[in-house]
Amino acid sequence: MKKPLGQINIFAVPRSGGTILNLFLREFVCEKCSLVHPQMLNDKGKSALDYGNNNLFLFRHPFGIYGSMLHVDSIDKKERVIKVIPGNAEMKLNELEKRLSFFYDFVDNNNGNGIVINYEDYHNNYDYLRTFINDNYNVQITDEQFNNFQADFCATSIAQDMIDGNKKRKDFRPFHVSSGKGDNKANLKLIPVEYRETSTTTLQQYIDRHNYESFDLSILPNDRLFSLDKEYN
Repeated sequence: MKKPLGQINIFAVPRSGGTILNLFLREFVCEKCSLVHPQMLNDKGKSALDYGNNNLFLFRHPFGIYGSMLHVDSIDKKERVIKVIPGNAEMKLNELEKRLSFFYDFVDNNNGNGIVINYEDYHNNYDYLRTFINDNYNVQITDEQFNNFQADFCATSIAQDMIDGNKKRKDFRPFHVSSGKGDNKANLKLIPVEYRETSTTTLQQYIDRHNYESFDLSILPNDRLFSLDKEYN
């Protein structure tokens, strides 16, 4: 199909769901789609327009990002387990706080230079993306094209392919989909108990800044070690 745009840039913190958005846009809207993460930007005051005229600012709940970070960075492939090390959890939290601070300020400084999109709106809801590209890029896709994409890129399909060892174009990043299959709360049990209060204090300002719901980590089980095979199945 003919694509109306040459390139779109997605500005987002890693683990925000930018990969699947990237793939959807490349499939139907543009020839090239770039994910631009905060650590790639050298100047907080730099304009998004320096990267091009077609830009998206992608947000995801900070705890959804943190849980996903802990999951993918704690995979022990040899033992086939998820093993969260407390010190690593602290390091990841500090890393995330710096990236969120940079990203939120960057978006504020570029008000009007891009379209804001929320991960939560299209998680398990590709209909939202279909409407999104129609409204913003005047691109209509057929039911057949849409259904084929959904079948090929659903989280369950990708996870099963990884279990079976099937490598396809949708798996260009290993373990792209965590066992939580994109749910913001699914991986919060991985946060070590001793860092839960600190996590809430650190991330709450960004939760409030984007009007996200608050999570009570104290009611969650403490589960820093579990079988990868069991979780993916």
